[in-house]
Amino acid sequence: MATVKLIYQKNKPMSDGGFPIALRLSHLNNPSMYIRVQGLAVLKQNEWNEELSRFTKKRKDFKHYNIILSDIEYKADNILSSLLAQNSFSYQRFRDLYLGIVVSDLVFESFDNKIGELLNLKKYGNADAYTASRNAIKEFTKKRRLVFTDIDYRFLVSFEHHLRLKGNTGNTISYKIRPLRALHYKYCNEANKPLPVAYRRFKVGRLAEAATKRALDKNELKRFMDYFPANTGERIAKDIFMFSLLTRGMNIADIAFLKLTNLIGNQIIYKRAKTGTVFTISITDEIQSIIDRYRGERYLFPIIKTNHKNTKYSIRLFTKYVNKHLQIIADKISIPKITTYYARYTFSAMARDIGISIELISQALGHGDLKTTEIYLNSFSNDKLDNITKKILSNL
Repeated sequence: MATVKLIYQKNKPMSDGGFPIALRLSHLNNPSMYIRVQGLAVLKQNEWNEELSRFTKKRKDFKHYNIILSDIEYKADNILSSLLAQNSFSYQRFRDLYLGIVVSDLVFESFDNKIGELLNLKKYGNADAYTASRNAIKEFTKKRRLVFTDIDYRFLVSFEHHLRLKGNTGNTISYKIRPLRALHYKYCNEANKPLPVAYRRFKVGRLAEAATKRALDKNELKRFMDYFPANTGERIAKDIFMFSLLTRGMNIADIAFLKLTNLIGNQIIYKRAKTGTVFTISITDEIQSIIDRYRGERYLFPIIKTNHKNTKYSIRLFTKYVNKHLQIIADKISIPKITTYYARYTFSAMARDIGISIELISQALGHGDLKTTEIYLNSFSNDKLDNITKKILSNL
């Protein structure tokens, strides 16, 4: 249970020799929070009655000051009782309400603050989501000033319609609405307002769609392999995609951290970051030619930039760069979409199509399902796993 009490802070003497009076807010076993009462102080210890939290007769005009303290205590008790009754207590909310801090209802200001906070925490993926949501809303409303009370069911329906006209899928629309909902709920909680019902009526969850096709078919892969890159960006994109495909769907994060030490004899030996599974892949002529084009002193591929303190950020930037140029290639060879992750799906789909067992594909991909992977983990040799890729390519 949360409690609030007026105290004087013996361990924080002021420059004039007095001691500040503060509201002490306590909740369960959490560290207490203190809010200093401005303009009041205990000059000598015998001026304060700790049990009553009031000035003693030793303080001149003690009756007048005790009336002020009673008003402060009454205000604090009312705020605390209200928060507890609404099951919405927090130190921050109590402090804001007591000090009369007004919570901003400006939508774009809230977005900017949140994006800045996420960037400081180096949560770049979340920052991208909030940025995409903010920019889409700005384009839709054409307003410089938007407040949360403007966001109702009709607004959300119109926003969805606007995004669909621009070609956004249900999943993309959900991606752009969820950050708005999170900020709207946060505002209502901090401003001690009821949560909006618009999002429940709108049903954001209904926007989720079944996963779309993420694998290239046989003809599409052949067109991709036969395509001659027009520039450096396309060459890098094609090489990274093919390297991933040839290494059984190795993802960008694992490719980024490959070093010369991962090349042992005629094999690449690495541990997949996501699952900790160790992979051993034979280096074919095709794989070797790609490595030779990019081999660096520290990493095999120039993905992680030395001037970026955050490696995840480097990988994200590189992935965006590659996906941008993969889509350029896709447009040129009449394929709806290609991303780096298509390599992994393409490998598994084509392995299935040429009759490779699900168990062998599972091990080749380092599947995380223990019921499948652990049973077969030691059942197949690396030669058999390497042969999957050879069969896929020979079948084109």
